Amino acid sequence: MQRVALAFLASSLLLVACGPITPHASGASAARRANGACVSGSSWHGGENSAMRPGEDCIHCHAIDEGPDFAVAGTIFTNYDEPNDCDGAGGMTIVVTDATAHDYTLHSNAAGNFYLLASQASSLTWPITVTVQDANGTVRAMEEPQSSGACNHCHTSAGAEGAPGRVITP
Repeated sequence: MQRVALAFLASSLLLVACGPITPHASGASAARRANGACVSGSSWHGGENSAMRPGEDCIHCHAIDEGPDFAVAGTIFTNYDEPNDCDGAGGMTIVVTDATAHDYTLHSNAAGNFYLLASQASSLTWPITVTVQDANGTVRAMEEPQSSGACNHCHTSAGAEGAPGRVITP
């Protein structure tokens, strides 16, 4: 009985820390994914540019390989469980607010990728908070301040370190 109570308490604390968790996928998106298709209908097919490798940990890869250094980077998707390399949602506005209340405004490209170059964020003070806004002005906010800008490190298709899955549109 005590284990059940502790498990319930732990899961309740996780929900408080991460905010409400929405079901990962509709039956339609799960069926498309089972057939190997991206919900977005398109995916990365190679090439090194700003639309490369949506969903993968941009900061980690750029730290071990050639490419610009990022302070913050990730991908916006339309559902929590989209696999790596599926294109996400373009046209989103991402606002990164640092500990001094300085805002950095970013935009997701056609693959859903967004990034803040380290060279543009020399005065960035951690921790940061992040919001995503669509064209209608609807906002989704991350509830807990973060000490890393590697968004796709935790926001994987399965979710890691308490994240419910991908960063998704509002």
